Amino acid sequence: MTSTQETKERKGRGMGLGIALGAGFGAIFGLLFLDGNVGLGAAMGLAQGMVVGMIADDLGRTPVYTLLGIALGLALGAGLGAALSPVLGGVSGTCASVGAGLGLVIGTIADTRKERNA
Repeated sequence: MTSTQETKERKGRGMGLGIALGAGFGAIFGLLFLDGNVGLGAAMGLAQGMVVGMIADDLGRTPVYTLLGIALGLALGAGLGAALSPVLGGVSGTCASVGAGLGLVIGTIADTRKERNA
């Protein structure tokens, strides 16, 4: 099989995997951090999974910095939200969501820059 055929067959796999994993992890996130709102968590995870899948398909490899950025942003946001929760009340989910979004953007920039420099 030629590399062009392999590329065509691989196209879309990242998107499908990103959607499935994003929705699943998002649902768990909603259950844990968004007061049990599984639907909202799944929707947020689905959106991020689609973006990560698109990037993976475009780069032809796993977008490592994007995934690390999301994980780190989620963890730092949840931690910050838990720390601020006694003062502001119940902001852990919001901070974690914002952190994951920022991590997605920063990681994507790093992944695409790495691709241009390669």
